[in-house]
Amino acid sequence: MSLIGNRTTILILKLSPLILPFVVLFCGGVFLTVCQSLGIFTPLPHT
Repeated sequence: MSLIGNRTTILILKLSPLILPFVVLFCGGVFLTVCQSLGIFTPLPHT
């Protein structure tokens, strides 16, 4: 059981540099959406 867990952990650690940008973009998008819904950020005007 622990061998499978160790393999999974190693696989996740190897893939984490690839997943990190998507996690950052996802969290940034959620943060901006929440702030905009609370009225902190307003949509940028088109010039």
